[in-house]
Amino acid sequence: MNMKKKCFFYANCQQGILIKYLQESQEFINKYEIKMIGGLVHEFLQGEKKLDDNYLKEADLFIYQPVREKHGFLSYEAVKNRLKPDCFCISFPSLYFTGYHPQYYPNPKIKTNHVYPFGMIYHGDRNIDKFLAQGYSQEELIKRICDEDFYQEAELVDHVHSTLEELRSRENGLTIKVADFIGSNYQYDYLFYTHNHPSDILGIYVVNQILSVLNMPSIKTEIINAKNGVLDEQQLPIYPSVIKHLKLKFISDQDTYKNSVFCTDTMTFQEYVEAYINFYQNIDNPSSAIYQHHLSIALENQNDWEAALIAQCSAVIIDNNRAYLFDRLAKIFLQKQRLENAIFAYEKAININKEWIKFHEMLAYIYINKGDQEKQNENLDKAIIFYKKSIQYYQSCLDYKNKIFGALKTDNIMVDIHVKIADSLLIQQEIDEAKSYYQKAIDLNPNCDGAYIGLGHVLENQELYKDAAQCYRQAIKISSLKLG
Repeated sequence: MNMKKKCFFYANCQQGILIKYLQESQEFINKYEIKMIGGLVHEFLQGEKKLDDNYLKEADLFIYQPVREKHGFLSYEAVKNRLKPDCFCISFPSLYFTGYHPQYYPNPKIKTNHVYPFGMIYHGDRNIDKFLAQGYSQEELIKRICDEDFYQEAELVDHVHSTLEELRSRENGLTIKVADFIGSNYQYDYLFYTHNHPSDILGIYVVNQILSVLNMPSIKTEIINAKNGVLDEQQLPIYPSVIKHLKLKFISDQDTYKNSVFCTDTMTFQEYVEAYINFYQNIDNPSSAIYQHHLSIALENQNDWEAALIAQCSAVIIDNNRAYLFDRLAKIFLQKQRLENAIFAYEKAININKEWIKFHEMLAYIYINKGDQEKQNENLDKAIIFYKKSIQYYQSCLDYKNKIFGALKTDNIMVDIHVKIADSLLIQQEIDEAKSYYQKAIDLNPNCDGAYIGLGHVLENQELYKDAAQCYRQAIKISSLKLG
């Protein structure tokens, strides 16, 4: 058996998209195994993790984003000298574009902690901050910000040109370039969730450039819904005036956004502005819910769980209409093994936002640990309903794209949803239905090891041990191809 070559990344969180889609190239995974270098670049730069030179010495392929010389032994020039002489290097720029979000600047009121390592609201809004400083009421501010002529076309076009020119200067001399692609496609495809969190569309474009450099064929993955992706946890809403004057085709001012901080998939632009104003006005106010929420996190970090609980209870008493506050309260109760209280908190969160699937999954997890089969199944049922709705949505998108473009490869999200439904059904001992969903996942993606493992469990449950063993062997084979 030929030993695979080792590929290492030296990059920020954007490497996650590239790793995911490089693994969809059979040619790439036949030749390389992707190894973790021990952290992300910002973790090395901030001293949170240490770069181990032993990893560098193993690299046959080194895919990196430039780190400037001022960072000394962590700069690319210094790192390069610790690689093997025959290590092949591919550079790509930090993927960055503020065209959708001209209001962005670093949030001056940012508060970082272990729950929000980059701050609860990382992205500052220069317009909201300015209007609040000028004494605008919330109603007046929202009216101005939501005006579809707040920004004018000329200034937006100039801003797009400026951010693309900055990106071109960053990518000068690098192997991979993206500015021209962004310039040609930003109006038609959702390329960035925030200024530095690209969608999978851009990630696939970079992956195909990497494969081209390696003389390998492109992957053909088609993104069915760009609003779902590797880095989709926070989607910064786009101003109505930006949508209008940049003539963005992939979105309307009625669209909603995902924001995991606030535990929602359906945040409107106006709701985001209201949440931002609440943060800005109350983060330093001890009598506010958001202050008590951050105080609770700080106390938790000191391992003072009782005081953390008191502070978080204060937060939900002050404001009992925020799902994320009850989510945090439930997690503290879980830490203290107060399961009934955690159930109460998650039920309150669900009453506020029924669509956040993780609340249902956590309730199912609690009932599993309590041994309460009836309640466990009730919440698994709810989780399954949301998963099935997701399948219907993705299938309608896929059907539409098939009409326009012909047969396309199924989005991996469809596969994942089928596996999650099957996993939930298996817990409920709905064996036949679980089996059908695992099989459907395999039909959609024959290289889904999780589906083979689940199907193996089903067959084992049915005492079909020989067939189960065959499924497990197939899962191991697929995993070995992924891991090397």
